[in-house]
Amino acid sequence: MPAYFSVVFQFRRKDLYPGFVSDFYRDLGQAGFAFQSGCYEAENMSFEEIVRYNQARLDDNFELGYEEDGRNDYKQVYFSHPEYEEVRGFWMNFRGIREIRFCLIIPEWEMMEWETLRYFKMEKLAPVQRMAESMWSRGNVAAIQTELELDDGAVRMSALQGGAEPSVRPFAVIPAACGGHAYVNQYTVRNLEANGLLLTDEMMTEGNGSL
Repeated sequence: MPAYFSVVFQFRRKDLYPGFVSDFYRDLGQAGFAFQSGCYEAENMSFEEIVRYNQARLDDNFELGYEEDGRNDYKQVYFSHPEYEEVRGFWMNFRGIREIRFCLIIPEWEMMEWETLRYFKMEKLAPVQRMAESMWSRGNVAAIQTELELDDGAVRMSALQGGAEPSVRPFAVIPAACGGHAYVNQYTVRNLEANGLLLTDEMMTEGNGSL
């Protein structure tokens, strides 16, 4: 199995509503990442069946146990985009911190130049970043972080609100109230609509540097 680059969308549990899953998938489609099919045991399920299943799991506040069969988890989905051979997404629920996440993953080899500097290729990164900005503008996402396979993972929302640094590998979108301007010496910071800040690590992008 390849290593994956992840875009992690974070939501507060209190913002869950009927139609949440369907709206999110459809918003992704409008942002260029259209539903293709279910994957693994969900490969023969329709869009509507996957939506109902995952929405019901979220409504029940389901979190997969460490010893529980993975087939009981949220159903994963393949998305299509002309720039990528594989785009996959899945839900994660964290009852203890009342946070819901959706992870959109693409193999690292598709996103990055590995032969020399191991940087993100701009033609591969740009569609993902545009999609993230579009999803943020819709007003339901609490934060968006990016990470690589061996990173420590996205920071929980409560920590971000307390001033913790997000995972910026190579970008993140956080609420302006989280103090992103404190990172102007470390990242490129750009204001977005809906009171958001886009943080970008330019040293990880093509022509600027390496990991």
